[in-house]
Amino acid sequence: MKRLTIYKQEIFQGETARFQNRITTTDGVALTDATVLSWNVRVYNNGGLIKKLVDNDTNTLNVFFPTLQTGNGWDLDGAGYNFEYVMPGDAFKMEGGKTYRMEFDATTATEKVKWVWNLSVVPWMGST
Repeated sequence: MKRLTIYKQEIFQGETARFQNRITTTDGVALTDATVLSWNVRVYNNGGLIKKLVDNDTNTLNVFFPTLQTGNGWDLDGAGYNFEYVMPGDAFKMEGGKTYRMEFDATTATEKVKWVWNLSVVPWMGST
């Protein structure tokens, strides 16, 4: 059985966030743009839905990759990532001092794969 992993990131209020992962199915096969039928991103705070950033999107190009990538700031290991989502700083009203739960899921022909990022937002005292 695949273990749940919760990733963590910290950004300044209003800053662009880059979410990179190596995502696999329960049997260890990497997701690719060809195997993902649709995907979602939801933002939560204190258990309540803040916003649907991606809602059953079938466009997987430039988000899921057919081969592992190692650029764009990836520094976890030498193998790379197969998923990258860049969220603009104005994608939802971020409040400094809060942590948001970002729930991602991707549907394949055989299963729904889920992963979570906890996004901590640091206040920015200057103009944004």
